[in-house]
Amino acid sequence: MFMEKYLAIFSALSFLYYALDSLYSTRMINEYVRWGHGKQRRLISFLQILASLGLLLGLYYKILLSIVSFFLVVMMIVAMTTRIKVKDSILKIFPSFFYILINAYIFYKSITIYLI
Repeated sequence: MFMEKYLAIFSALSFLYYALDSLYSTRMINEYVRWGHGKQRRLISFLQILASLGLLLGLYYKILLSIVSFFLVVMMIVAMTTRIKVKDSILKIFPSFFYILINAYIFYKSITIYLI
């Protein structure tokens, strides 16, 4: 529980920051347009804020941690696919891959309590 707790907090704070940046930063607003998701930017940001809260609450409610971390893995796979489609560099693609790994680990550790 030790490692996934700190990774969940790290991921939650990262997604909260990114979501708020996506709502208010001109640079991020332009990025969403470039990715072809300009109309979904607010929805995606709202989902990231909910996911951040879900990860933090998931520290107390394991089923929520499992659901939210799985959702974030899926979201980051879509993000990585989007960046590949717009031909971003490996350096720009790497953060989504990094968050796939983090949230996959959180998901795996959170479901192992149900498998034992």
